[in-house]
Amino acid sequence: MSSAFAGLEGCVIAAINLSAALFSPDLAADVNAMLFFCFSLGTLLAPSIVRITGLKNALVGSMGIYNVYLLPFIWAMRGWLLFGAALGGLAGSVLWTAQGVYFTRNAVAYAEAAGPTPELLSKLTGETRAISVFAGFFAVIFQLVITLCKPFAATMLTVFPDDRARLFSSFIVLAALCTVAMTRIRTFAGDSHRGEGEGHPAKDDWEEL
Repeated sequence: MSSAFAGLEGCVIAAINLSAALFSPDLAADVNAMLFFCFSLGTLLAPSIVRITGLKNALVGSMGIYNVYLLPFIWAMRGWLLFGAALGGLAGSVLWTAQGVYFTRNAVAYAEAAGPTPELLSKLTGETRAISVFAGFFAVIFQLVITLCKPFAATMLTVFPDDRARLFSSFIVLAALCTVAMTRIRTFAGDSHRGEGEGHPAKDDWEEL
């Protein structure tokens, strides 16, 4: 989950950063303003959407919409870029809400399955350590994608100076692969009917993976 989420977010952030260099300043500013405005609005609806659809569906669905957000970067047409940014902002609010809940539940399940050890002196300590481990995976992969995107973009734009479609198409392919990978994550029992704070995944559920 951490790898797929970090990979997709890395592609999105890379596209945002590159838009400032490849598009006109006014266009880049308008597109990014639309993205973050819709993200802010989406945070009002995101908890309800996640509660209705379930964590896994919310994660996969919002990542799929993020792929749609990246598509208009190929053609760089103002109308499509603004439309994609609006969708991307709403999808981002749902994605970040869902990943936070899923991330915590998964870490709690891991800690419960691990059981008490000298290093895990209490349930709280175990949960905290598990969350730290998963957060570490995300941070490393996210920064790796962002870091690699810079020389990759420079190389692509050097080899194909008049064809930025190849560059953004590469981001879309990677984002799509991350979305497919997200479909492989576990589904918690009763996922679509629980609020964010209701209950913990059972130890047996983790051990079945």
